[in-house]
Amino acid sequence: MPIFLSEIQNLFRRDLLSLDVAFIRVSPDKHGYCSLGVSIDITLPAIQKAKKVITQVNPQK
Repeated sequence: MPIFLSEIQNLFRRDLLSLDVAFIRVSPDKHGYCSLGVSIDITLPAIQKAKKVITQVNPQK
């Protein structure tokens, strides 16, 4: 399906594409919080709509 990268979030938010599992990578900061990085525009809606979220913590930032 041809789609612009900026429109992928709308597939998740409008439930046009259902997600069973979202695999994401995060980076911790010095306070213990995790950052979703530069792809937050797609990652955040995926996390919100997925039935399960599996996260890999990247300590290298």
